[in-house]
Amino acid sequence: MYACCVNVGLCYLELWDINSANKFFEEGSILAKNYASKDSALTSINSCQALVKSILSISDHTLFNDAYNLVNDTYQKFHTIAFDVPIWTKIYVPFFLAKAFNILGNTDRSMEMYHAALSISLQRNYTQAKANILSGIAEVHRKSQTFDLALSHHYEAIEILDSLEAKSHVAEAYFQLGLTYQAMKEYDQVETYKAKALKLFGQMEAPKQIERVNQAFEQGAKQ
Repeated sequence: MYACCVNVGLCYLELWDINSANKFFEEGSILAKNYASKDSALTSINSCQALVKSILSISDHTLFNDAYNLVNDTYQKFHTIAFDVPIWTKIYVPFFLAKAFNILGNTDRSMEMYHAALSISLQRNYTQAKANILSGIAEVHRKSQTFDLALSHHYEAIEILDSLEAKSHVAEAYFQLGLTYQAMKEYDQVETYKAKALKLFGQMEAPKQIERVNQAFEQGAKQ
């Protein structure tokens, strides 16, 4: 049952319904305590919780410490769980932690976790995970203003995701590329990739993602 909560939570996360995602991850965390492979299960779902709590802390700064403590705790546990955990855990726990660390401002640890996830995805030829990780690495390079590296990772990720027809992930990759161009003040490119992201999120009927995209570019334009 805990796995069902994780899957539903991840669906809400893709739609950017963060509060609903958080609710299902919290329910899954309770159920995971009775799971046979408890440490692996809890670490998996705690990485999901860590990500949504870091997202929630963006608008509610009182949640920052709780989010950071959960991210750090899950980071420590990830290094102690058994090696023979499912492939999802090996790749997506560090992936979610990387995203959370980046949101919370620890780019060094974010990059460490992205490369841990990337190494496993390459070993297992997990192409979609590789593309999502590359897009995440591009976000860290954007924050560090190493724009050439950011762009190369963005475009490689989009090429892979396009070939897989992974609509929601392509939309996210377009969105992130648009944000990088905004940071570079290349506004024609911003409008191009903003429009591409909005089109795909519209096809997904994901109004919260559309709201997120519009707000992000509006805030960026004011900076």
